[in-house]
Amino acid sequence: MGSLFCSLNKHHDHSSLNALKRIAQPTPLMDQAAVPNTPFDLHIVLTHEAWVLVRSSSASWRDFQDAFVDFTTSLGPMGLDELLETFEAEWPEVLERYAEDIRNFAATAKDGQSMTLS
Repeated sequence: MGSLFCSLNKHHDHSSLNALKRIAQPTPLMDQAAVPNTPFDLHIVLTHEAWVLVRSSSASWRDFQDAFVDFTTSLGPMGLDELLETFEAEWPEVLERYAEDIRNFAATAKDGQSMTLS
């Protein structure tokens, strides 16, 4: 079985990503296919260099802090509407540039996947 974690941008070192991979791994008692993405499993992770969107139904800010060496803070979990509203209020220039990418990520990403916006 392949890794459930897939970064769409390679800004973070592999040791940081390995910590997030472990977050997304199903437990032996849980079949990943039986756990659909919930509508409120999107996170915005702020690093010193970028915004990272993460789909995770179980990660906390402490998990993100461990996964990203340049972690600043995180927001979430939230649904797509709240995520877009947050970008519109806080970083409208980012939303203007990446709105379609954000929507595509929310529609297709699996638990544990991320996308970096920089």
